[in-house]
Amino acid sequence: MDALRASGAAERLDRESLVHEGIELRWNRRGHRIDLSALSGGRKVWVYAQTEVVKDLIALQLADGAPLLFEAPVTAVTGADTERPVVHYTHNGTARTLECDYLAGCDGYHGIVRQAIPQGELRTHGRVYPYSWFGILADVPPPARN
Repeated sequence: MDALRASGAAERLDRESLVHEGIELRWNRRGHRIDLSALSGGRKVWVYAQTEVVKDLIALQLADGAPLLFEAPVTAVTGADTERPVVHYTHNGTARTLECDYLAGCDGYHGIVRQAIPQGELRTHGRVYPYSWFGILADVPPPARN
C-alpha cells in the first residue's frame, strides 16, 4: 500500500479495496480470532486483487509516456554483476537490448535472470513451517467488513 501510494498508483485501490483487520480460524469446533491489526501495530491488510494492482501500474506507466512492451520475451541477461546490466529480448520479431540502471529478477526460480547471476553470488533463504495453509477462492460477498 505504501509503495503504491508513493508511486501514485493507489487511487482505485483506495476507492475499491476492502480493509481486512483479522481472520477467524476454526479449531475443535471453536472460533479463534486473529486480530491482524493489533498484532502489526495497527497496520491493516487490504483485499485488492493482484490483477488490479497490475492494471493500476500499467495505467501509471502509460500515463507517464514511457514505453511498455508486451509479447517481448527475454532471451538473456548479461552484465548482471555490473553497473549497467543488459536485457536481451525480442519484440515483433526483432532482437533488441535494454541497458538498465537496475535489474529485478521477478521471473521465477527457472527464469533467465537467475541464470545470469554469476556463479558463487546467488544466495537463497527459506523457512519451512510446521503447518500448511489451505485457501479456498469463492465468488461470494465477504462474510464481514473486517
